[in-house]
Amino acid sequence: QRRLGVPLYPPFPKVVRALALVWISHLHADHHLGLVRLLELRSARPGAAPLLVVGPHALGVWLREAAARLHSPVEFRFVHCGAAGGDAAVCAAIRRLGCSWLASTRVDHCADSWGVALQHSEGWGLVYSGDTRPCERLPPLRKTPL
Repeated sequence: QRRLGVPLYPPFPKVVRALALVWISHLHADHHLGLVRLLELRSARPGAAPLLVVGPHALGVWLREAAARLHSPVEFRFVHCGAAGGDAAVCAAIRRLGCSWLASTRVDHCADSWGVALQHSEGWGLVYSGDTRPCERLPPLRKTPL
């Protein structure tokens, strides 16, 4: 298959196999609609581990309902954003990526929207809030280790 003259797959399967986790900050379509296809591609690969999906509660419900309607099974493990920093699988995944901690907080957007901060062991960090409005809870998050 091709889209706009660009092959859809190579090297896409390598990227899909290499994913440690997916973070979805909130339940707007532009943030999560491609996730089911990603899970299908990953689940179709022999020996692929279930993808770790971190997101708002309604995303977990939606993914389980969508997966039940597919012709082929999809495998994933869902963790709510608010529980991500204390989840053993999430902590193991971020450590494999070289990060020393992850912290999350609610942000000002739609219901159950979350921001996240990651600190890499080499000293750099990342704070992500999706496309939320400015939020007082987000800046302090960059200094909050697990």
